[in-house]
Amino acid sequence: MSLHELAEKLYELFRLNRMEGQSAYLCAFYDQLASSVNEQATDLQSFLHEWDETLCSKTIQSPEINGIRIISIHKSKGLEFPHVIIPFCDWRLEHPDLLWCSPTEPPFNQLPIVPIDFSQKGMTGTIYERDYEEEHLQNVVDNLNLLYVAFTRASISLQVIGKRNAKNNRSALLEMVLSPTANLLPGSNLSGETDEQAPLRFLYGSMQLQQAQEQTCIPHENIFLQKSTPVEVAIEVFAQKTQFRQSNRSRRFAVADDDDEQLQRYRYIQMGTVLHQLFSTIRTQADIPEALRRMEFEGIIYDQTLTRERIEQMISKRLSVPQIADWFSPHWTLFNECTILSTDPATGRTCERRPDRVMTDGEQTIVVDFKFGSPHDEHKQQVSQYMQLLNQMGHPHTQGFLWYFYSNQIIEVK
Repeated sequence: MSLHELAEKLYELFRLNRMEGQSAYLCAFYDQLASSVNEQATDLQSFLHEWDETLCSKTIQSPEINGIRIISIHKSKGLEFPHVIIPFCDWRLEHPDLLWCSPTEPPFNQLPIVPIDFSQKGMTGTIYERDYEEEHLQNVVDNLNLLYVAFTRASISLQVIGKRNAKNNRSALLEMVLSPTANLLPGSNLSGETDEQAPLRFLYGSMQLQQAQEQTCIPHENIFLQKSTPVEVAIEVFAQKTQFRQSNRSRRFAVADDDDEQLQRYRYIQMGTVLHQLFSTIRTQADIPEALRRMEFEGIIYDQTLTRERIEQMISKRLSVPQIADWFSPHWTLFNECTILSTDPATGRTCERRPDRVMTDGEQTIVVDFKFGSPHDEHKQQVSQYMQLLNQMGHPHTQGFLWYFYSNQIIEVK
């Protein structure tokens, strides 16, 4: 079994479909299994090793509504949540980095661009002070935008936690604006401002969890604004009905070089397939060279044993027989592998028959079937059916022939 089929078999044997509330974990497991099969080895040992190394620590988002969802500020953009907690609102405003500057004063302007260590202390008072101020302004705007996104996700309550007396980070700036904000908002409460060792708490509004819960349960008339509800997904396993069959081309790679009998049989089948396709595309003998070049261009003729020159020599030798050469002359109106529809008198079903080559000159009709194997009685029965159908279609003078290409044997069917 393949790795995916083995997992489905185990799912069926242990009846995991009876486990309630586990569909999210099972779907996530199948996703990890499919990703592992597509990107790495597909054997069981490799998957178990990857499971022990990385997959066992994978997490999924909880489908429960009354749960905590951990998400970054960037991923929360455009979303809305009843309650938002920002536990680490104290990231650094600026990080040590390289800033690429274009100097304007000599002799530094001999270089079009130079890397400068980005810092207020190192760039203030130098020719790169303006570059620092511009980059610093961009950092301030980016941080304000990020803070704006984080603070506007909540619809009911917002809780922000940061470090006190922390320089050069976001919480220090928030600490600076708490006192003016408390004076502007009636009903707000700011405590711990005089004691630097105590927590600094700013409160505004009141928490009414019961009322908030009732508000979230009210269905909205707009279907796009309705609150999400978890849906249990049922996973079903079906029996595999497909079977593996090796194609002729892939079988060629499995043939051992020292197995002459099997290799010869493969080349024999390959040659017959190419010749049958060739005869289905040509009308006269003059069409053979162009048809062979097209098959060579399309990759149908592709190896050293099956070459265009060899096939052309084989066909030329067999077309030296006058009767065969007449079949490929422009004298005839040709029907190459045209389908004949008929009704089975026993079942009433529509049947399809497709003779290899049907030729007519208005008075005489000839049907020829090409064979690339040994003669069999069913070959004659097949051509006989073609002749009967042509007679029913208004072709009374019909002849049928079997042409065995390798032996160049022609058998007339009465």
